[in-house]
Amino acid sequence: MLITKRINNNVAMAQDSDGNELVVFGKGLGFRKPPYELEETSQIHRVFRNVNDDLLKSINSISGEVIGVAMDIVRLAEVELDCRLNPNLYLTLADHLQFAAERFADGIVMENPLAADIPLVYPDEFELGKTGLAFMRNVTGLELPESEACSIALHILNAEGRGAKRANSARMVQKTLKIVDDVTEIVNAKMFPCGRGLDKTSHAYVRFVTHLKFLVKRLEGVDEHQEAKLPLLMDVAKGYPRAMSCSKAISRYFRREHGWKLTDEERFYLLMYLIKLEN
Repeated sequence: MLITKRINNNVAMAQDSDGNELVVFGKGLGFRKPPYELEETSQIHRVFRNVNDDLLKSINSISGEVIGVAMDIVRLAEVELDCRLNPNLYLTLADHLQFAAERFADGIVMENPLAADIPLVYPDEFELGKTGLAFMRNVTGLELPESEACSIALHILNAEGRGAKRANSARMVQKTLKIVDDVTEIVNAKMFPCGRGLDKTSHAYVRFVTHLKFLVKRLEGVDEHQEAKLPLLMDVAKGYPRAMSCSKAISRYFRREHGWKLTDEERFYLLMYLIKLEN
């Protein structure tokens, strides 16, 4: 592999044997003056092809420290989530972290509008985001705000590839978060009309949100699901009229807004989680 241009100590432009232009990540790749032939390819951690011009321009301004942090976050995420992430995450995450560091240095803090929802709906990715902030602190000395943990989590979610354990496209992430907000409003209106509202820190609410997340995944057709008839549904409902009314309202919302019709089994389990919220 021919190294053609140094970007920084750990990133360089290169050409393969067919003359295709590449971006390569690896410790110390930029120490030697290019052009040179890289004989020991084991020091290359990642190879990127077909990188767009805008991202190529931004790479020149990313510090080697930040690129190293991005690489550490991605490697940890692939282990913790047990999935293969989109390889471009190295570039897009490094670009985001560099921009966040520059904003922080200028005293600019940007709030993430999803900051309240990400920890509840995607707790694993959020924990990785917090670990990423710790990596940034240890390597660069910058104490980025916790809202950046949500931003890192979103980058990871958007990069989760085929075979990952979650509904993982950017569209599905945004849709799931919106549905959780909408359903929470319905529950507050139907089950807590006096203004007390849901306790979003309670174990029951966290379990309810987890159930909603996987229900949405099934309804989207991501998971195969066989319908099972549950005659117990109406018997249980008689003892919990408020939860049943709320369940019906949520079912109507799913059908009206998303065209989804809940099976008896899905309505039964939704009712069970609503009853736990009420008690």
